[in-house]
Order: sequence, then structure tokens, then C-alpha cells
Amino acid sequence: MANTADGPENNKVVSRNAARTGRTVRRVVHCRGARGVLARRGGVWSVGNESELRVLAALGGGGDALARLEALAATLNAGLVETEGLRELNRILDLVADADWRATFWDYDSIRPALGFACAVLADHGGARWLGWALSARLDANLLRGCLPGPGLVSFEDRRDRQGRLYASGYDRDVRWLTAMPPQFWAMLDGCDRCGPAGEAFCVATRRGERPCLRALRTASDPATRPLVLKALARTWDQAVRDLVASHPNTPPKTLLEIATGLGEEYVRWRVAQNKQASPWLLRRLANHHSPVLRGIAAEHPNMPKPPLERLAGDAEVFVRARAALHPEAPAPILERLAQDPDKQVRANAASHPSCPPQMLQRLLRDRIGAVRAAAVSNPNTPPQSAAELAQDRVIAVRAAVGYRTDTVGDTLAALADDDKWQVRLAAAWNHHTPPQTLAELARCPEQQVRHWASINPSLPSAALAELARHGDFWTRASAASSPALPSNLAAKLASDPDPHVRGCLATNESTAPAALEALAGDDIWWVRRSTAENPAAPEAALIMLAGDDEAEVRAAVSANPSTPPQALQALTGDSDYRARYEAHQNLKKRAPTQHQENQP
Repeated sequence: MANTADGPENNKVVSRNAARTGRTVRRVVHCRGARGVLARRGGVWSVGNESELRVLAALGGGGDALARLEALAATLNAGLVETEGLRELNRILDLVADADWRATFWDYDSIRPALGFACAVLADHGGARWLGWALSARLDANLLRGCLPGPGLVSFEDRRDRQGRLYASGYDRDVRWLTAMPPQFWAMLDGCDRCGPAGEAFCVATRRGERPCLRALRTASDPATRPLVLKALARTWDQAVRDLVASHPNTPPKTLLEIATGLGEEYVRWRVAQNKQASPWLLRRLANHHSPVLRGIAAEHPNMPKPPLERLAGDAEVFVRARAALHPEAPAPILERLAQDPDKQVRANAASHPSCPPQMLQRLLRDRIGAVRAAAVSNPNTPPQSAAELAQDRVIAVRAAVGYRTDTVGDTLAALADDDKWQVRLAAAWNHHTPPQTLAELARCPEQQVRHWASINPSLPSAALAELARHGDFWTRASAASSPALPSNLAAKLASDPDPHVRGCLATNESTAPAALEALAGDDIWWVRRSTAENPAAPEAALIMLAGDDEAEVRAAVSANPSTPPQALQALTGDSDYRARYEAHQNLKKRAPTQHQENQP
């Protein structure tokens, strides 16, 4: 395999000096059971022991070590990895080759461009399939969230509101790494040693077990690909390509139906029902599918017509009925039916629906299952007086739901603050309508979670907040540092706290005094500086200083900050880190219309 990659250099100073003096620099990398040597001569990296590896491979050893080393050299020449990152990149490539092709590597942000580039150079089975999974992040915006994982390089994240309640769970995708890829990367994806570059004649006859066509992966993940091309790509056996086609906004409905009813992995069929562009015609047919999971995902789709939705509300499978209760436009007759379902999860979903009528909620407030009553209490359509009547309910979750309601009166919250269960007291500590004196008492609770929510409650008296800032527990001091009512004298004190978690929470607080934020911009801990760089209230002087930070995470945070001066953003568009460049470009793009309007007479 020839190494044709070249590009900007981003190696250690010693390597650049060696290139100027003509001295050869070598790096040893152990891969695929062989010892390889990378050598740099005249500023270009190549395999230093190619002959030895060819002999080793001929004797039955070494495997594909030569190809791996050529891929590592290509990433060095493209400026996507430094020499000290070779060992880590090589280790991840082993995982990609040996583990499941959907393996997640979200902890390696700084090395992700190099990983994608190396996989494209190798074009082997594991690397190509991983690359397809990563490229599919470009289609994430076309998928329903919070139901099942979408394609792409994934990391699971729960999103919770200020009450600590889960309001969304999803899989985060990152496409920013693509901005770091040089033109050679896309040229490699356009090439195919089997189908050639002849127009749109893609290699769609891929047999099971072979690596996917890189050109097909790129085309199927491009949001602008035409329907006829997607129809052809859907005929491939490769599941990575079919997953992309099932997630694509331009895939014809009949092609989506063929994917959903054809052979292949189950998750690819689920993706059809997650497609935001799924037509009512398609969803009608998915409602009759033999798979209960597919019927359940389709039942929640906003485009599902009412007649099949009514049929799914009476499905034999609990999962399907529970998902039908989450349909955003479920009519009252369907919700009425689901509110009387024998399964508690179905009734709870119906009780939490924003269109659930008050008379139905009154009945669900008397349900024998506490989870159903808690869901009914949390529904904004439930009258405040009816919800307050359950403040003495025997189930903890029901009493806590009363405390989280924004229309609960102070007397009820004071009673909940004396509850013997900390989960209920936590709800009272969160509520902004809790009386200040009651909050001061909650700030002295033995449970750290209760003290935390009391400390960030804007109704907490300043004397109680100062007491929390002197607490012996560093998490309690960190909670005080997060208070939106933090005075400048306490901020100055907490800025020099010995625990970095306290300083980090102070750095994220938009109410922190500018002087304290300027001090935190020079903190010894890099993630404290990153928190300062993310704060929209950070002074311009601090942001300009952080724009030149040694840590790429910090510079990327400055690039995304809406308060960063334009001149600093312009400088960051040429940063060595792909995240910093991407965020700087996006930030400037958002400001362009506003600046244009300001320049108008």
C-alpha cells in the first residue's frame, strides 16, 4: 500500500529540528504481532523496516503490520497525530479491528481525526465498517431522539432538568472531527478498487462478510444524496450501508419499507421507524409488522396516522401500547383508553401526556400504583389543589412530585421540607417558592444532595449561603459556588479554594464576579480553565488569554463561547485542533447576520 498522504506538519519540535538538519528520526511501534519502525527523512514519514516486514509476512508472521504502519505514517504526514500519540492510535486501531465494529471510542476526541484517516487508508474490514458507523453521524439530525440509539460514533448521555428528573436520554454524535480531514481523506473515500469511479455505479453487490465499499459509505452518509442512488445502495448486503440508507432523509418510502421487511439486523429495521421523514403510508405498514419493537417505535412517530395509532393502542404487547401513549398528538379517546390499561407503565405514560384532560387526571390521581399517581401529579394540567392533596401520599415519588410543582404553595412546601425522606426534602429545596427560612433549615440537612439544591435556590438567605461556603465538605462549598445569588466577596474567597471542584463550579457560574473569573482563567487545573472559557459571563480579557491556552479543550470552549471577541475567533479558525476550528467557524457564522444588521443605516 503506497503512502500518498502529505499535509501540514504537527509533530514535536525535536522532529522539526531533525528534519532541518537532515537527521533521520525513528519511532518504534509494535502492531499486529510485529515490531515496526517509522522513519522520518526530509520531513516525510515512512516505514523504516519495510523489507523486514515483507519477509516476515511471507514466512507467515507479521500479518498486516506493514499496512498498519503505512497508515500510521500517513496520519503523521497529514498532521492529524503527533508522534507521542502513535501508541494510543495504534491501540485503538487494534480495538477497531478486533472488537465489534460499532465499538465506541468517544473518550479519544483529540485522536478521532487520525483514527478516521487511518481507517480510510487501511480500508480493511473492521476499519471500514467503523468508519461507516462514524460517518453516519452526519444523518443524526434526521432521526427521532430519546427512543433508540441512532447511528454514528455514540456516547450515551442522560439529560436531567433542575429537579434531577430525566427528560431525555440519547446518544451524542460528533461530526466536528470531519472538519479536520484533509482532501486526501475524501479522495480515498471516493476511490474503490472494485467498482471504480465510474459515475454512480457503486459496488452494491457486496456479499456478506466482505468489507463495505468506502465510496458507498461516503455517499450513503451524505445528506444531499439523491433518492435513486439510495435505492441502489439499499440492495447491498452490508449492514453499515443499509443503516445509513434507512436513516437518510431522501430515501424513498418504498425503499424504507423494503429495508424494514427484508432480511438483516434488527437495529437497521428500527432505524426506518426512527426516520423523521417516514411517511404516513410507510408508518401504516410498519404498524402491521410482526416485530413488537418496530411497531412500538412507529407508534410514537409524529407522522403515524390516527386509525393505525388507535389499533396500536390496543396491541397485545405492552411496549407497543406504552409507546402509543407517548405519541405527541394522541387524541383524547386514545388517551382515555390507555389510561384504563391494565399495565402500570401504559397508564403512567398516559398520565404524563400533555393532552391528558383534567377529568382523566383526576381518576389517575387515585390510581393504586404510585408511579401512575406521580405521573399525574407532574402533569401541568392537574389542578394545583388536587395535586396538593397528595402531599401526604404513602409513596415517596408522589410526595416529591408535589414538591417539584412550580404552583405548590409555601405552606405545603414547608410541610414537605419536614418529610422523613430526603428525596421529598430535596424537592422542597429545589422549589423557588419554598419560604427562605425553610430553605435555611434545609441547607443544614445531613444529605449533601439536599444542601446542594438549597444552596443554588435564589430564595436562600445570604447568611445561610455564606455558611455553606465555609462548610467542611468540598461538595457543599462547590454547591455554594454554583449559587446564582453568589455575592462578589464570597466569589473572591471561593476562587482560591484548595479544592479544584469548588473552583470549577465557580467558573461555570454566570453570576461569578468578573475579577474572580479572571483569576480562574489562570488556574493550574486545565478543566477549571475550560469551565471559565465556557462561561458566557467571562471577561473579554480572560477569553483572549484562554484562546492561547496549551489545552485544546480550553481553546475549543473559547471558540464556542458567544462572548468571545471576533478577533480571537478569527485566530481560532486556524487552530491546530479540529474542535476549536469548527466551533470558531460556527460562532462566526451565527454572528454574521447580526453584524450585517448592525452595519445597516
